[in-house]
Amino acid sequence: MSKVPYGKYSNELREEAVRLMTEENMTAGSASKTLISPSPP
Repeated sequence: MSKVPYGKYSNELREEAVRLMTEENMTAGSASKTLISPSPP
């Protein structure tokens, strides 16, 4: 899996990450793993 260049994430992804950190009390690391990792088929 290739990394996305810094600053290339969509605003939707950023907003969802902030929502997870504030409403679900996730850390930035767990929010990013939740959003970036591929979901199982």
